[in-house]
Amino acid sequence: MPGKLIILIDSNSGSASEIFARFMQLQQRGVVIGDVSAGAVMQSRYVPMELGADSTVPYGISVTNADVLMSDGVSIEHVGVTPHLQMFPTAEDLAGRRDPILAAAFKLFGQEISPDDAGKIFPAEWEEN
Repeated sequence: MPGKLIILIDSNSGSASEIFARFMQLQQRGVVIGDVSAGAVMQSRYVPMELGADSTVPYGISVTNADVLMSDGVSIEHVGVTPHLQMFPTAEDLAGRRDPILAAAFKLFGQEISPDDAGKIFPAEWEEN
C-alpha cells in the first residue's frame, strides 16, 4: 500500500538513522525534515588491551574498518544527510517546549497541529544531576 514516509533527523542523528534517511532520499521514498545529521557512519572495532605484568593498566583502541558508500557512490561520513526541508527549533521553541518540526511533518500528512501541541506528544525528560 503506498503512503507517505516522513523522516525526522537532527544534528544528533547518526549511524543507522542517517543511513536510513539518506537511503530513503536516494530511493525517493520519503521526505527528510530537520537539521543536517551528524555524519557518523563509519564502522569501527574496539580492541581491548592492557599494559604491565604484575599490575596492569587496561586500555583499548578503536580502529575504523569500514565506511558506508551509498548507492550514489558518496560517503556521508563527516558530511551528514541534508534534509529536503531544513528546519531548526529556536531557543524560544526549546524553552517553551514547542516542536515546529513535528508540526511541519503533520502538515505534510495533511493534518494541522500547533507547535505547542506537537511539543506535548514527546515530552522532554530532563535528568537530575
